[in-house]
Amino acid sequence: MVIRVLLADDHTILREGLRSLLGREEDIEVIGEAGDGPELLALLKQQPADVVVLDYSMPHGNGLTAAQTIRSLYPLTKIVILTNYDDEEIVVGLLAAGAAGYLLKDSAARELVHAIRMVYQGKSLFQSQITQKVLDRLHRPTTPPQPPGGLTEREGEVLKLVAKGLDNREIANQLYISQRTVQNHLNNIYAKLNVRGRTEAALFAVQNHWLSP
Repeated sequence: MVIRVLLADDHTILREGLRSLLGREEDIEVIGEAGDGPELLALLKQQPADVVVLDYSMPHGNGLTAAQTIRSLYPLTKIVILTNYDDEEIVVGLLAAGAAGYLLKDSAARELVHAIRMVYQGKSLFQSQITQKVLDRLHRPTTPPQPPGGLTEREGEVLKLVAKGLDNREIANQLYISQRTVQNHLNNIYAKLNVRGRTEAALFAVQNHWLSP
């Protein structure tokens, strides 16, 4: 059986590279490419796929919305996430939306090929650090203290580390996320707290006693 695969990513060069990579496999056929969520759903309507390789960050609706729609309309289609985003909340959200595989874009080519074959067979495959994030989430207390200012739990963690004087690289290493993800969280924190930078955000955390003993 040939596994019919759709590629969904807003970077044309990446899609071309993936098509070339997967085209070397006798049991995998790339039947289409999409640069955003609506284009992906239109392709699925024309020609259902066995596996969709899906990025999280795309225009006109992110990968989470696309995954939820695919799961609803095409329950037999398997989803492999291939993305730069390793934030715990994004990971858990995509898995809850029905993703059966989750790889970061720094994965080896053979990992993606293996993931496609695994999910096609009804199994799951996640990178080790993704598995660890899910396990950490499961073992976390169910009622953690709520961060101030309407921040999410992850934004609260980032704010704590900012208040302790850590830079983006150190925060990324401690939380096992990318520096770009750290900066995205910081931008959200600044907007929600109505502050102008790290110093004001750190001061807010101190004033609201949002630091571990």
